[in-house]
Amino acid sequence: VGKATQTAAVLFKRGFDADKAKLSETNPGGAASQLSLGIHTLRSLAEEGYWGKDGKILKLEAALQQEFEQMKKRHPHVAYTVLGNMAAIQLPCFTKKENAQLFVDRLLEERCLTTTCGRGPYKVRMYVPITINHSVLHHIFTVAFENVVRSFGKNGPGE
Repeated sequence: VGKATQTAAVLFKRGFDADKAKLSETNPGGAASQLSLGIHTLRSLAEEGYWGKDGKILKLEAALQQEFEQMKKRHPHVAYTVLGNMAAIQLPCFTKKENAQLFVDRLLEERCLTTTCGRGPYKVRMYVPITINHSVLHHIFTVAFENVVRSFGKNGPGE
């Protein structure tokens, strides 16, 4: 998908041209098949109603925003970012990587797969499956995220 969107951007937007160093990193032997797969994936997303202004991905993004806003009302120190099906949460104690990693570990205990990203302050990122049922998403936030955020407090684990 990345190759397909980069190719489209290069063809239609001058400012998106990749520089020579970036192009040299591309594997020319597999580029055609990767581009073909990317185009097929984008076509499938569009045809199945996932892509576009009324698509399921934007509806998921809105649902994620709503869940984070509800959490933020209870925990004003929570910062978050949502883009499509990607969500990232940040707590003040995430200036230390070990706190962010502990948050990831505790979410895993709640059956929620996440990873750390960034560099002091760190974020905890998750990619929500685009086929998720919104009631399951609500459960993840009200049970898993809520329990872990509460256990961390404002300043770190157990505080």
